[in-house]
Parts: sequence; structure tokens; C-alpha cells
Amino acid sequence: MLYDTVQSTESFSDRLAMVTTTSSCTWGELSLMASQCRGSLASFSGRRVGLIMLREPATIAGLAASQRVGINLFLLDGQAKQEVLQQWVDEFSLAAVVRADSSNALVVEPTTHTSATVSETGVTILTSGTEGRPKAARHRWDGLMRPIRRTDDTRPQRWSLSFRLHLYAGMQVTLQCLVNHGTLVMPDARASPDEVVTMMRNHQVQYASATPSYWRRLVLSADRDVLASVPLRQITLGGEAVDQPILDALAGLFPQARIAHIYASTELGRCFSVTDRKAGFPASLLEGPTADGVEMRIKNGELWVRSANRMDGYVDAGNPGEPAWAGQGRAGEGRANGDGANQDGALNDPSGDGDWIATGDLLHQDGNRLFFAGRQTEMINVGGMKISPLAVEQVIRSVPGVADARVYAKSSSIAGQLVACDLVLEDDANIEQVKQDVALASQDELAAAAHPRLVRIVDTIDLTAASKVSRME
Repeated sequence: MLYDTVQSTESFSDRLAMVTTTSSCTWGELSLMASQCRGSLASFSGRRVGLIMLREPATIAGLAASQRVGINLFLLDGQAKQEVLQQWVDEFSLAAVVRADSSNALVVEPTTHTSATVSETGVTILTSGTEGRPKAARHRWDGLMRPIRRTDDTRPQRWSLSFRLHLYAGMQVTLQCLVNHGTLVMPDARASPDEVVTMMRNHQVQYASATPSYWRRLVLSADRDVLASVPLRQITLGGEAVDQPILDALAGLFPQARIAHIYASTELGRCFSVTDRKAGFPASLLEGPTADGVEMRIKNGELWVRSANRMDGYVDAGNPGEPAWAGQGRAGEGRANGDGANQDGALNDPSGDGDWIATGDLLHQDGNRLFFAGRQTEMINVGGMKISPLAVEQVIRSVPGVADARVYAKSSSIAGQLVACDLVLEDDANIEQVKQDVALASQDELAAAAHPRLVRIVDTIDLTAASKVSRME
């Protein structure tokens, strides 16, 4: 698997495997580091070990070595505070924590926990926690790598990584690039849009995957000429519902690129992708298993999924054995509580029939096309009427002078919640005129309860650690 891929690099050992803001690493160097890491981790075979996912070559070497040794690996956020990391160490009784030090060497730090050795190993990924405390979803290596597309490694691909490495989406981009002996370009997570696109141009990135919100930020804030000069062959969007304006903007900048939006989650894995440059997805996908081995149905307006790429189950704190729910061959009907179009989820009730999971994503149909209407947990309750923030944003973004918008709930002692929005204006826009036009557009196209009652002008729309728009007040 991954370790063997990293070791089979004799014919191109001088090729760049990865580039960060401060360092780079060839395939030959990565192979040597992975071999050394394997020796350091050998005594932890079958035990729970946390790998702090930093954008450093040593982290990737540790990832590959962990797969070869057979560690029960937990991916930990490299940006998390020390007290948060310690909570995960204690909650899951991790026997060691592995991290890259300042010299890009892998350091193994044993803990006071002595987790038992188990026969089942794999990779445990913490959900992004957008809707509450993150959950620990365990995948087997073969399942995690099943969606990876094999390409010709004599023509290596250059990928840009925007997602956090410890998240499912970050792992998928990383594995897709490395399994095919490509070059992974990793801008700093705090890099500005201009810094990101400059790095992409300098390293001639061909493939890039990010959330719609991240792409929107690059389109709106980065130097347009520099962005357009990046030789992108494929653009992938995922993690959130994708609207037509961002698809059109990317198509205008990169007319020759293949543009795909992917529906995936930590629990369900990759479900399907759409490449016709249109928002939503064809209703025909509900007719049978997709190429990814996924079945879908709609129940009370909500998307339900049965996926061959799903996790084994959730990991119980303190229990080193089987996960709380094992999807292989067990009946289970549960509910996902994650980020629509999607990164996150949660299985609550393994009591139904056939391993179907409710995603929490609401859909509406227009002809032969299905569109995401938002997540159940993001709906704004105005006096008992449920309002989709996505629908309101769609109207507001069509107003001249509006560059971007975020719609969210604002607490109200009278109505329970009110609709609020943050607006990013185009450079030459008149604030009062835009506010007036937003009000008029809302009156024409939205129910009274959906009219924004609080409008703020902001410089940028803040994103979560997973590069998504937060619907929190």
C-alpha cells in the first residue's frame, strides 16, 4: 500500500514528492525517512498511536511507516492546542504521540497509557466537528484507498492541498497524489490568497481540491492574473454545497480545466462526483449503485446513502477493540450530522435495515436535477418557518455590488431566530445602494420570514478550520 509506494521510487528518486512553504522533499528522501520511521514505530504495532498532522515531509513519512507497521493510527489536528491534543490522548488511551520536530525529524513520545494490542488496525479520522464535538471514525487502509484513481506515474501530477491533513478530504488529496508518485504542494494553512496562488503558479500545480468557500476566496481576493496563470487541468470542489456562480467563475478563469464537485463524508467516504459544470446532480444517480459502489435515496426530502466506501465504525473511548458500529455486513440505519456536501457525519441508530445512513442534507428537485437545499441543522427557524440559508444566499449573491455573502441565524426573543447576513462588497459598490437592492431582491424573491433583518458589511467571510462557512451566530 502506501509504504510500498513510497519505497518503490528508485527510478525517480530526485523527483519532488512534496513542497511546503519552508521546505521540500524528494521521493528518495521521503523513502529514507519512511524506512527510519518504520524502525522507530515497530514496537507500537497494533496499538493506538496519535500522529500530529503537520504539513511536513516527516509527517507523511510517519503516515506511510504506520501503515506498514500495522499501527492503530489516530490522525490529530496539527493546529490544535496542546490541551486539546492531550484530551484526545487521554480519551482514546493513545500509547504514543508522533510529531515532526523543528528539524523535520519524526519524534515518538510514549504516554502513560498502555492501550492493548488488537488484531484490527487502520486509520481513525476525527470529523471536523462543525456541528458539535468531533467523532472518531475508523477506516481500514484498503477502504480509505479504494476511491484513489490510479494514473500514469511516468507523467506525475502536481497537486495543491488546501484541506487540513487530518481530515478525510485532506487524506484523500494526499493519497491521490502520493500513490501516483506525484508532487504535493502544501501552502501554509494561514497563507493569504495571494500567497496561495503564487505558490501554485511557481510550482505549476495541475490539480487542486478545496471547498467552494475556499475557491470563492481565491477568486475574489487573489491577484486574478496570477490565479489564471496556474496551469490547472482539474478543479475539485467538496465539503459544502456548490452553487452555480462559483462554477461559472472557475469555468471562466480555467476554460480548459475539468471541474468536478464531489459529495463525500468522513463516515461514508466518497459517494459521487459531478463534472458537467452544473450545480446539483442528476436525479438518475438515484436509480442504482454509482461507479463508487454507492446507493442513494430520498426520504422526507433528506438524502440517505449506503456506501461501499464507508467507515468500519466509531471508535469508543477507552475501548481498543471493535468500533462501536462495524459497517461490514451489519444492518444499520443511522443519521449523519455533518457538513452538507459533506465532510462530517454521525451514525446514531444502528437499528434499521441495510446500512442506510441519513446524511442530514436536504434536497429539492427541479426537473431531472436535484439540488442541495441546506442541512437540517442549519435551517433558520423564524416563528416556526424553516428558512434555508443557502436559498437566501443565492438571492443575495445575485444583487449587483455583492461579491460574497454569508447567511446565518440570529437569536430573537420574539421570533426565536431571525435571518442575518454578512456581505462582502465589490470594490466600487455603494454601501447604501447595495443594502437597498438586497432588501428589494428579498421582497421580490423570498418569503417575508426569509428577509435578512440584520445586514453587516465585512471585508471577508470567515471560514472554519475546515475551510467552510460557519452558520453559527
